[in-house]
Amino acid sequence: MIKTLPKATLLKIISKEQYGFVLSDDLAVLEKEMPSTPLLMRFGACRDVAEASAVKTIISEKEAAGDYIRDVSIPARVLDQMSLSSFVPLEVKQAIQDLRA
Repeated sequence: MIKTLPKATLLKIISKEQYGFVLSDDLAVLEKEMPSTPLLMRFGACRDVAEASAVKTIISEKEAAGDYIRDVSIPARVLDQMSLSSFVPLEVKQAIQDLRA
């Protein structure tokens, strides 16, 4: 799952500027390069976790049903897995540690 990391995108998301939140440009990169990465979507009425490849569809469906998207982020458990993975670059692991400091 994490072998083809878009390192610059992950570093941007994990930075203290974004605090783990995924912007629309970031989502496009994750959708293409890491489609199976779980992302947390917080809506006005609920929360949902889905693979990056399905996020846009789920958001569209929820909005069509009258809800709205508040934000999209990388769940803490995914960051935990990344920090332990041997496939994740040291820079990304350090960024996760810095974010939590």
